[in-house]
Amino acid sequence: MPLNSTAGKYLAKLQEEFFGAAGIDPNSLSKDLSELPEDFWMNAAVAMGLNDQQMASYRQSFQMLLDEAEARRSTPYEDPSLFWLVDSLATGIEESAKEMKLVLSQRPVFGVLPLRQMNALTVRVPSSDDYVIAFQYGVFGFMNLATKAFAASLPSTEQGDRYGFKTDANDVRNHLAADSTPLRRMSDFLAAYVYAGDPHAAEQYFLPGPPQHLAEILRVGAESFVVGHEYGHIVAGHLNPDRLIPPGGTHNEIDMLPRAWQDEFEADFLGMALTAQTMARRDFDLALCYAGVDLAFTAIELAERALAVARNGDASARQTSDTHPPASMRRDMARIGLTNLTRNSDQVESARGLADALEMIGELMWERIEPFFLDMHRRGQRPSLVWGS
Repeated sequence: MPLNSTAGKYLAKLQEEFFGAAGIDPNSLSKDLSELPEDFWMNAAVAMGLNDQQMASYRQSFQMLLDEAEARRSTPYEDPSLFWLVDSLATGIEESAKEMKLVLSQRPVFGVLPLRQMNALTVRVPSSDDYVIAFQYGVFGFMNLATKAFAASLPSTEQGDRYGFKTDANDVRNHLAADSTPLRRMSDFLAAYVYAGDPHAAEQYFLPGPPQHLAEILRVGAESFVVGHEYGHIVAGHLNPDRLIPPGGTHNEIDMLPRAWQDEFEADFLGMALTAQTMARRDFDLALCYAGVDLAFTAIELAERALAVARNGDASARQTSDTHPPASMRRDMARIGLTNLTRNSDQVESARGLADALEMIGELMWERIEPFFLDMHRRGQRPSLVWGS
């Protein structure tokens, strides 16, 4: 939608109000990639295996995409590179919805807001049939960096031009004992996200070789799920006027779960199915189609724990919500839902095995991260205003 659309104006107003309350000028959200230092592009070229000529062509093509995104973004505050990313993810999800014969209305307007917690928000524009999907500020950068750290935590194996990864608990522990860089990286950018409000405030890094390939698969899966989950709310009709939930939520008389929680589980399953369909078009098996979904929940859980320590000095004192179940519960429900994606029990077990390994890595990361956040809390350091006052 153009900048002057009703939905775009509504999102721009929300951004002005929300970011203003967090002490952030919304005009600062749009970053100029031309300001990136040359060593950033040199490191990127090494990670992608590109020579100087190929990298120059890549940068030129990428800038053309950003120029197009800048012209198409819904508000003047959207970062063109982020808009391009979400736009491409949404295209993949929409193609999957068509293949699955799920009905979607016109494309929502996308943007970022400081939502104070690790989630996204889909709202119907007042007096309109349009939707706005607002993602927590920094969530895509967080998923990008998290998938790198998780991928680097799995020991890789190579045979000729083929590679694989070990998921055995002892192999993973020995790998991280020999090189704790992924644990340190996760701690660094999670601290940057919690205290500076931006995960990219941490040192940028690139992964070479097989871990980079796996990280890219995990990133696309995790970020597609973040978008697909919000599409799930729209497909399921959760935003229809007769389905809106009053403040505080209502409870189902049968199972006593908040109706909003039930909506989240339904959107999770639809988002998982849409993501799996999107990844399957790239000929990945179910384990790799699902891995990014499961990792997204584990990464969100890490952020929730870190925020709880930063706010209260206690990882167990996480914010409860009538609208969103705990990430760990959502992860458990998603794994159960795998059986609805295929009748092949071997594929289901393989997917759960990789998911278990990623969850274990998350726990190892938290062992490294928690003492740092406890010390920061004792020193009086508190979260960025993007997480609320």
